[in-house]
Amino acid sequence: MSKFYETCGKWWEFQCPTCKQEYACKIALDLGNLGLKEVEKAHGLYSPQVAVTLAKLASVCGRLGDISLQSDLLTRALGINEKLYGEEHPKVAVTLANLGKACGRLGEAKKHRDLLQRALVINEKAYGLGHAKVAVTLRNLAAAYGSLGEILQSRDLLLRALAIDEKEYSTEYDLVITLINLAGVYGNLRDTGAQCSVLNRALLICEMHHGMEHQKVADVLVMLANASAGDPERHCELLRRALDINEKTHGLGSPMACDIVEFLGSACATMGVKDGDAKPDGSSSATELCLKEEHEKRDSEVEVVDVEVAEPSRLQPSEDWVVEYEAPNSSPCCVLGWFGNSRGRKEPASRSFPKAGVSAKVWF
Repeated sequence: MSKFYETCGKWWEFQCPTCKQEYACKIALDLGNLGLKEVEKAHGLYSPQVAVTLAKLASVCGRLGDISLQSDLLTRALGINEKLYGEEHPKVAVTLANLGKACGRLGEAKKHRDLLQRALVINEKAYGLGHAKVAVTLRNLAAAYGSLGEILQSRDLLLRALAIDEKEYSTEYDLVITLINLAGVYGNLRDTGAQCSVLNRALLICEMHHGMEHQKVADVLVMLANASAGDPERHCELLRRALDINEKTHGLGSPMACDIVEFLGSACATMGVKDGDAKPDGSSSATELCLKEEHEKRDSEVEVVDVEVAEPSRLQPSEDWVVEYEAPNSSPCCVLGWFGNSRGRKEPASRSFPKAGVSAKVWF
């Protein structure tokens, strides 16, 4: 490790000196603990180098899930930065924000809010009320207020952040994040009109920056569909678009696609496709109907031939079951979809369907 730091030149850098890639968490933790001791020895306990090393080591602890240690390290770094730079320096604001995030993860919501409130005051004085750094702090503070149930305060902070993001400082990422967070607040306030309005804006921005078939577009489509649940046709239209993107991006049967199929099943039921509406193949679940519609229109050549069913006598139309299949000349088994609510029990029994094309197993 000493040779590593001789090459790197900085005890507080936890990355490869050649490619600059950060090391994996466990290795970074070992390097950080060793580096902290060396920095303390070389520069003193209250040096800027120690504060930087503490902050980087805290970040590693956060990624490893040791939030308590992360909080302790950041508390120590905060004390050093306040002593070195004063209580209203931007470096102090950065440490306050990171410590606030750690406190939030520890469930200390009021401390989270108070630390971010301090950071906001510092950033406003240092950069001005309309700076991008202020917008970031406003978004984080809005989340802290939201966790305390202070929804109106959260909304007002996000509206301030949005006004800043819309100016020259903003990036596409900043603007979309603010819009999505604001949509969540409007949802909590039961203002579906405003919620759909900001999500439509977020969708247009994502389409413009990433193209019509990007995963980020699919994510916003699902949010907008959920906000549009009062309009079943619009709800289904948005979910089908999201499903198309997910299947093209992740493949048929991906977990995300299966979740959307479930949402579509519920939407079909709302529109009048009931569990009791029997189909020619014997199926009757609204979710199953959506699944068959979506997959048969793309993969009509994929049909079930050999099916194993757990306790077939108990298999009811409204129960949960999942089809796993392996198509000819394709990748291994993938999941077609989930039905109902009893996932997880895998007790195979045999049953055959008179179709040709693939092998399959059904679990419920």
